[in-house]
Amino acid sequence: MVRGMRKESFMTRDRWLTATEGPIQPPLSNPAEYARARELVIQYGWNSTAYQILNPGISLWFSEGSDAVIGYVEFGRTLVVAGAPVCDITRLDAVTEEFTRAAHERGRGVCYFGAGDRLETRYAANKRWSRVLLGAQPSWDPHEWRTAVGQRSSVRAQFNRARNKGVRITEWESERAENNPQLRRCLAEWLSTRNLPPLHFLVEPETLSRMHDRRVFVATRDGFDGAIAFTVLSPVPARNGWLFEQIVRGHNATN
Repeated sequence: MVRGMRKESFMTRDRWLTATEGPIQPPLSNPAEYARARELVIQYGWNSTAYQILNPGISLWFSEGSDAVIGYVEFGRTLVVAGAPVCDITRLDAVTEEFTRAAHERGRGVCYFGAGDRLETRYAANKRWSRVLLGAQPSWDPHEWRTAVGQRSSVRAQFNRARNKGVRITEWESERAENNPQLRRCLAEWLSTRNLPPLHFLVEPETLSRMHDRRVFVATRDGFDGAIAFTVLSPVPARNGWLFEQIVRGHNATN
């Protein structure tokens, strides 16, 4: 979903033309800033996309008190925010106002992409913002997984097919998975089957160099050396959940 695109400009044409061309902050290059952003995500990350602001290519903005962080990319004269501000819920209004003010001072509008319910609720009646629904976000409780599979013969058939072909799934420690050549090869094979370049923004294929808090499940297959597929899960700490960030299949993967 897109949330909070301004309906009107907050400045005159002259001010747009004389505004500084650079973003509010340059892309992240300071390890200390990355570490601080990660601390805030682990403490307050509520949106499913919260951890993804730590991915390469996302610029970071910190509140004046350094108790909130926003990840964004700059497109034209608009700062497109990845999800919503990562902060204590009691600070959400103040943080969004501070960020919007900072953006306007630099001649930029603000758009929240995938903002989520908490931010939408605050802006739903605000006529200065417009919203566009792009789609729904599926979620499920893994405790109900066995029941769901038991009710779908087609899914059971696919599991049986993979089992018969000798597919095995194991969870790898992040230290083993990070920049692992087997996973790198599998990712390269998967990307080679895609005709368009990576989108990057909230669809970032480059996660293997920053595993940290992520979980990685790897598929192998009898008769083949190395990984044939893997999935990467990033944490949604404030809701005790996980986002399926990547599902990658190599050339030797079964259905």
